[in-house]
Amino acid sequence: MADIYMSYASDDSVIAGTLRKGLERYGYSTWMYNRDLLPGLNYREQIEEAIDSCSVFLLIISTSSSRHPQVAAEVLRASENGKHFLPLLYGLTYGQFCVEGAELRAALGDVTAITLTDEGVETTLPRLLDALKRFGFSRGEEVAERQAEVRAHGQLAKEHGFDVFISYRRDSDSQTARLLRAELQQRCLRVFLDVDDLRSGHFDEALLERIRESRNFLVILSQDSLDRCSSPEDWLRREVACALAENKNVVPIMMPDFAFPAEDKLPDDLRFLRLHNGVPYSHYFFAAMMDKIMTYLDLAETSS
Repeated sequence: MADIYMSYASDDSVIAGTLRKGLERYGYSTWMYNRDLLPGLNYREQIEEAIDSCSVFLLIISTSSSRHPQVAAEVLRASENGKHFLPLLYGLTYGQFCVEGAELRAALGDVTAITLTDEGVETTLPRLLDALKRFGFSRGEEVAERQAEVRAHGQLAKEHGFDVFISYRRDSDSQTARLLRAELQQRCLRVFLDVDDLRSGHFDEALLERIRESRNFLVILSQDSLDRCSSPEDWLRREVACALAENKNVVPIMMPDFAFPAEDKLPDDLRFLRLHNGVPYSHYFFAAMMDKIMTYLDLAETSS
């Protein structure tokens, strides 16, 4: 299971997600209820199992969480199991916490809390990492090795092409494209994203050449993203058509609001797109979605 269980109120899910990304960037695995709960199973049992199996219990203490009975139950469970606590004060002073969260304060004992602000996640991370090291948990060597692998694969991409080309609508799906790129790079794949990786030369020719150099072609499909493909000059159409014509391994990533238009509404050079197995995009089950994407990629001859 995960190194760190993250306990927080739903009102604080954004800051919790930011912390998660920071911790996972340094090699720590985390468990979050809004991402890792599995449907069809008892959610209380899943939470208890995650707490019991984690090494560190990270608690975001806010006005919402200090009054939340579920958070209190999680803290009590962690205390009974002797977990290492990492409490973070978010939007509360210590004095306010003592008044508003008396039950949590009693369960935490004398553990010192770290103050956290929206702007201070990056400056707070070093203190969290130091605390984790004091608990005997360090992922520094693993992260250094992973970063070295990513740098090496980046150099290989410049010399030998890319494992994955990501195609997307710039006006609606750029953040999703960057997130997918970052996650695939963490898995040491060579990923092309136009805004970061397009080298000098004529834009049209260079972009299509990168598709030809890539083994896999991921295309993010969101609501109405194919509607503009009726124009031969539409860039999403040109990218997808090039990938299909070059027999690339095409993997559609289908956003929750996406639906394929009727077959007769797609241009002839895109009509085979419907035949490719796609992966539904999921924010809540992101890790499982990425694992599924990996199974669809053709990586048999990837350089290392």
